[in-house]
Amino acid sequence: MLDRKVKEIKEIITDHFKLKFRDDSTEDIQPFDGQPRPLLNCITQKEVRDSINKLNNGRAPGTYNICNQYIKYAPPMLDKQIAQILNKTFESHEPLRISDGLLVTLPKPGKAKGPPSNLRPTTLLTSLRKILSTIELSCIRPKIEVYLPTSQSRFRPNRSTSDVIWAHRWLTAKVQKDANLEINVTGIDTSAAFDTINRKELLTILKEIVEENELHIIQFLLSETTLDVKVYPRNSLYHQHRNTTRGQSKPRSFHNLFVICSKRYQECAEQLTAASSLYAL
Repeated sequence: MLDRKVKEIKEIITDHFKLKFRDDSTEDIQPFDGQPRPLLNCITQKEVRDSINKLNNGRAPGTYNICNQYIKYAPPMLDKQIAQILNKTFESHEPLRISDGLLVTLPKPGKAKGPPSNLRPTTLLTSLRKILSTIELSCIRPKIEVYLPTSQSRFRPNRSTSDVIWAHRWLTAKVQKDANLEINVTGIDTSAAFDTINRKELLTILKEIVEENELHIIQFLLSETTLDVKVYPRNSLYHQHRNTTRGQSKPRSFHNLFVICSKRYQECAEQLTAASSLYAL
């Protein structure tokens, strides 16, 4: 009886998040393009070690049940082997299943128990994917930072929501000081923003910003991603090719880039600017 109940819960949660994280009208991204060839700048052992050192201890393991500590405190020989594995993957187009994630759900605080919409999804990724993602992020971050406007605070180093709060407080203080001044502040709710990224469009945007070597790695990371919904001892696998999902640091940075470049965002920004000009003094 318990086994049947667990199975039903698993199916309900899987169907709910499958609608959010998968779009059948979107074309799948292939991990490689063209003929097999080595990376222009191969991944070095030092890059692997620097990335491993950034892994946090005590985090739940991903699909392969390998904790970060096992890799972080392993002999230096492991760094060399990981670099060789990653380089060989791109050199020979050999498949490397590092994009399989475990999706676990946590109840949202203050929400009623039961509806799957009141569950917060969290993705547990493999350590090897985290290593490759961190290496790539270190390479492309300076280029993306230059591309993004200074007004963008989310998912950026040394920036946070505090920037937006202080800007709002400064505007409020300015109005309080001048009785004849009126300022209208308009905000955009980006809830579920992780669910709206089109990976094909994202790669098109990145072609104008990053180098070919970096684009190959990004395409590999965005391809063949799967989420394995875990409920008690049971899993339910489905392919994901729509969003970036919480827990993936590099795609969070891509979210900034995608939003800034999205045509829908540009149209919305123009409408908000026009509306603000009518009311702001």
